[in-house]
Amino acid sequence: MSNPRPLTATHLQELAGKTAFLRGRAYANAGVVHITQQDAQAVSAKVMGSANYTVGLQFKNAWLSGSCTCPVGRRGEFCKHQVALGLCWIGPREASTPSAETGKRGKAATKATAKQHHSPEAAVQGWLQAQSAEALRTLVLSMAARDRDLWRELVSRARLTQAAPEAHRKAIAELIGRKRFMDYAATMRYADRLQTLVTLLETEINAAPAQALELIDYAMLRLIGVYAEVDDSSGALGDVVAQLAQLHGQAASVLHDVPGLANGLLKLTLADDWGMLGDITMYAAALGRKGLDELDREVAAQLDALPINTSKGRFSVDPHGSERRKLLVLSRQLAQHGGDVDALLRRRENAGLSFGVDYIEMSQICREHGRARIATQWLERGLKALPKELCLLDALADVRQADGFNEEATALVWEAFLLQPHEKYFLRLRDSVDDVAWPQWRERALAHVRQKFGDDQWVYLNLAEHNVGAVVDMLPQAKLAVPTWRVLMHALAPDYPELALRAARTVVLDILSAANKRAYADALMQMKTMRRLYERQQDTAGFAGYLAELRTTHRAKRSFIEALDTAFAG
Repeated sequence: MSNPRPLTATHLQELAGKTAFLRGRAYANAGVVHITQQDAQAVSAKVMGSANYTVGLQFKNAWLSGSCTCPVGRRGEFCKHQVALGLCWIGPREASTPSAETGKRGKAATKATAKQHHSPEAAVQGWLQAQSAEALRTLVLSMAARDRDLWRELVSRARLTQAAPEAHRKAIAELIGRKRFMDYAATMRYADRLQTLVTLLETEINAAPAQALELIDYAMLRLIGVYAEVDDSSGALGDVVAQLAQLHGQAASVLHDVPGLANGLLKLTLADDWGMLGDITMYAAALGRKGLDELDREVAAQLDALPINTSKGRFSVDPHGSERRKLLVLSRQLAQHGGDVDALLRRRENAGLSFGVDYIEMSQICREHGRARIATQWLERGLKALPKELCLLDALADVRQADGFNEEATALVWEAFLLQPHEKYFLRLRDSVDDVAWPQWRERALAHVRQKFGDDQWVYLNLAEHNVGAVVDMLPQAKLAVPTWRVLMHALAPDYPELALRAARTVVLDILSAANKRAYADALMQMKTMRRLYERQQDTAGFAGYLAELRTTHRAKRSFIEALDTAFAG
């Protein structure tokens, strides 16, 4: 059986880009790809890079998709490890001669191939393969003696793979280290090193899931503490924590009635400020009925021990807000598994009702447990307390519409439109009435907007309905702001290029009043759009005349004139 689409080196280069392809080919040539499973549709492997990465490729509906546990692969990009696996999958002949690598044959291709074979990666891999085991041990130990992080990783690998189970915690602690600040680059290196921990714990799940669950729990608690102190702008360390959270749920999913799990989950929930941990549903079997009840009692006790939030108003601050929120989320999940709904509602109300979303949450809890009438009452109560909350008007309008009270729903949407007369509520108003009634409602809405907010908002509402003709009719007497002309420049271009050019001239004139390099760059970008509009009208002379006019009018702006000449040379 053949692949749905013949996989080629050219295809891999298209997916990864030239640089990643070349590096991936070096990996493939170096023999660091160890295929673990393969058929005509999919292949998976371990690829040795700066760590052992799990890599997979598969065809779905004739499209190749891939995955890799390296930082680049976790971002969803096609990485060099996936290239290496793909080249090994299709075989040495195709891997060594990617037809589209340079788009040329003969001497140029030969030179490129020779250069790749002598790349640093290929040279190092070839040299390592020629060394004895003793020489490699000596080399690794000498390098680790000069690199504290490498030494820590070696110790952890050794202990996690060789030591007795009781020593595994110490190995994890040494690999994770203590809480300290790390900058962006250091955090990236640290996250890459921790892939060792992820791989080893993933292996442990298959061998001893109960022990793996305990170790992952311990690792997550320590790593969450580190995560709070570092610069993780890249998201690499967050990805490691998320992977551990996924492994935690994976280990729990194969277990039943695990002692002490309720306490461990509660500790993790309170430590996790980023919501990494999965829903309690994935732990239901591992907790069992006894564990679920134990966790529900402990969450209830901690919630009841927190002081009632007495602060009111939109700018109120709950001093226990973070802890209370996490406990309430957990309590809400437990309510789906037999928890006390009335107690949950009482505790949620005690947390404070200062915003529309608070009342919506109360309504959602009621609806989740079949209390539709009370759910609606909470929305009504919220709207009475906060009559200008758009989210409450939205939510109650949805309920009225679903219940068949269309006139009430339309009235609520109209109130929302009066508070925020933008495109969203204009279109929602249109959708809430029938086609016969809409012209009347439309005129009413447009008249209100034009009277209160002027021509600009009137234009935006018409454009939301794609009613460009009405906008064109009112342009001669319209008084519009420059941002509106910028929008019109593009909206008018398909059918009214001359008017689009008028809009573009207005925009460019305003931009150039700023007289700085950023403004000049913006003006040139708009002018390239203008050139296309002139070309559509077969009026290249008109555009040349416009450029000449700008050179005369703005001759004192030397930087702009130089940029103009460069952008439109010839």
